[in-house]
Amino acid sequence: MDLGAKAIYRRRMRQAFWSLFSLLTLVIFGACIYNMMSDNFEVAVLAEATACREELGVCEAQQTYVERTPFAETFEFSTLHRRKLRVRCMRSLIFVGGYSCVARVRLCTEGGCVETATAPAGSGSAPAVPLGARPRSAITRPAASASP
Repeated sequence: MDLGAKAIYRRRMRQAFWSLFSLLTLVIFGACIYNMMSDNFEVAVLAEATACREELGVCEAQQTYVERTPFAETFEFSTLHRRKLRVRCMRSLIFVGGYSCVARVRLCTEGGCVETATAPAGSGSAPAVPLGARPRSAITRPAASASP
């Protein structure tokens, strides 16, 4: 190979690398947007089921806070027995896969406050509540408006 051919080869390899890098960046960006903007009704139902798991009898969890990021969704519920319960739901594989939720309880003592996690409830293999099931509280899917 002469010097001209090596330079052309290097330039093509560099172009291929940056093209693949740009494509990968766009795919990751698209997955982030999808995770943040898609309908999260089923995730909210799973989070509520996680919040109600340790309640006795009928549980009416009131959703007080929602935070959505590309990597996780955090819900805060108020139940009859707990004033504040934070539930964090994440996908099994960063941007794809089923969601699993973990309830985090804040325990305060004289030495300070510590957040502890309860056992996770997942939607991957055995969901705590069937996805698409009617929720037990006031979480409802907005009615679809028919456009003329």
